[in-house]
Amino acid sequence: MKRAWRLIPGALFLILYWPGLWIWFMQDDFAWLSLNLRLEEGTRLWPLLLQPSQHGTLRPLSERAFFLGFYQLFGLNAVPFRVLIYATQLANLVLLALVVRRLTGARHAAFWAPIFWFVNTAVAGTLSWTCAYNQILCGFFILAAFFCLLKYVETARTRYKVLEWAAFLLGFSALEINLVYPMIAAVYCWFCARPRLRATLPMFAVSIAYVAANRLLVPKAAEGPYSMHFDAALPVTFAKYWLWSFGGMGLDRMLQDPWWNRVGLAGAVLLTAALLAFAVWKLRRRRWTAAVLALWFPIVVSPVLPLRDHFTEYYLTLPTIGIAMLGAWAFSEAWKVGPLLRVAAVVLAAIYLVPSAALTRSIVGWNLERSQAVRMFVLGVGRAQQLHPGKIVLLDNLSPDLFWSAMRDKPFPLVGARQVYLTPESENSIPPRPELAVVSDFILPPGPMVKALSARRAVVYDAGEPVLRNITTLYHYAALAKWKDVVGRRLDVGDPLFADQVGDGWYPIEGGYRWMKPRARVRLGGPRYPHEKLFLTGYASSAQLQAGPIRLSVAADGLALGAVLLTRGDAQFDAAFSLPPNMVGAESVEVEVSVDRAFVAPDEQRPVGAAFGVFAIR
Repeated sequence: MKRAWRLIPGALFLILYWPGLWIWFMQDDFAWLSLNLRLEEGTRLWPLLLQPSQHGTLRPLSERAFFLGFYQLFGLNAVPFRVLIYATQLANLVLLALVVRRLTGARHAAFWAPIFWFVNTAVAGTLSWTCAYNQILCGFFILAAFFCLLKYVETARTRYKVLEWAAFLLGFSALEINLVYPMIAAVYCWFCARPRLRATLPMFAVSIAYVAANRLLVPKAAEGPYSMHFDAALPVTFAKYWLWSFGGMGLDRMLQDPWWNRVGLAGAVLLTAALLAFAVWKLRRRRWTAAVLALWFPIVVSPVLPLRDHFTEYYLTLPTIGIAMLGAWAFSEAWKVGPLLRVAAVVLAAIYLVPSAALTRSIVGWNLERSQAVRMFVLGVGRAQQLHPGKIVLLDNLSPDLFWSAMRDKPFPLVGARQVYLTPESENSIPPRPELAVVSDFILPPGPMVKALSARRAVVYDAGEPVLRNITTLYHYAALAKWKDVVGRRLDVGDPLFADQVGDGWYPIEGGYRWMKPRARVRLGGPRYPHEKLFLTGYASSAQLQAGPIRLSVAADGLALGAVLLTRGDAQFDAAFSLPPNMVGAESVEVEVSVDRAFVAPDEQRPVGAAFGVFAIR
């Protein structure tokens, strides 16, 4: 029974989270799983492990190695992925209990801290999403490093210092938040082990070097949800994260009544007051451990505060460890004082635990149901491709949730379907979220669609039910009547389906792109609204730019729209141009692109301008 405090929290964790073992893949999971396709196509392993993501992150162990290795072993069977995530979290709970026992000396606090942490709704969201494993693995490294520091202070054995450094350095391969560990270690040493403070300084140097290298080598977003803002909004964002740390702020979502948000807010304020009172009481008694636990949250949450426009609850996974430790110690100490404080402690614990546990189970259940719908959808598309090899698969009546949780991240090549599009009607049924993706990029425009259907090169499936239903014949007749003469507003010059919209001035398709001659033309459907623009996606080689930048000019119906200077070689470029108001409502627009200097490769005899992929008006 003496070791029960280590085992019972783990058992309670499994009881609460058991359904989550069957959660399938969703959203960003497919982007990481798709690294395996690049591996199969011949991309070397090291670039796949070490190339930064589009969001400016580099997590080789928790994302790339995790998804590459487990897919090679288990394919699209998600259960082994989930088992590893849960096993890591169980290790985290044991480490947390050991840390709290050494910090507070209270066995009851060591028992309650893991429970107070894993019941938190932020942890529920993280454990319900496979690609959020970076949070769980980083938590393991931070807790392991901190535990080794405590053991080093306790025993002065060098091996614990070596293990602390190993865990600290490995943490950078899991998540950037790991850079805060030196501050956690320094705060502990300052308050509880002053002679060991100097030993934390080299860790600060490593974190500073990591930040410098990350900013220098990894591209950062200048705008959008991942852009960083160091302004007056920082305290507001901090307060919002703090209030959401107590779980009850999500009651309105579960109970479908905004009134419950006030109840959650009141609970958060009451629990904040109780924790603050306990911390002050302990500090007045010179128990400096209270300062360490109280400062854990602001230290760990600080790196995400500048992401003002990307408030995300799973960012609270690691900061809430501090609240769980402080709350567990407060509960343990209150239990020792007397009946009145025991009742107060039980009431306060219930205010936190009851709604949090209910919300946690709801979050896990909702994600399980959602992921199973994604699973049936993705595998259903794969089955449709098997039944119609080599044909385009068109999806009609797709729900917005399935689009944003599955199709946006292009999972279909994983099941052997590489040409999957939405029908043109889908643009009106899926609400736009331009910060995530542009819906029209996933739609096969009317002209190519009718052409493919008439040539029996495409099939159409109704995706409005759990089981996909083939409606090709019915849809084909309707499409002929509705879309036959409509010019598409999106054109991929590298796809043969769009050949009717490609004008003169182009070379044959090469690897999904077309190289233009010094001047080239395409035809697009005209803009529908005054605010719409012309978007271009293309590519220029380094060899072209050795003589200097290339000026790419763009015109529509003979009217100059502007120009863009191509300065980066062997990289994709994107450009956008405003369209004149008199083009709104036009059936079609002729777009012309031209370069001020063509390039002739030494081994070729043709002058080229730039390579293009997509032209779109949206």
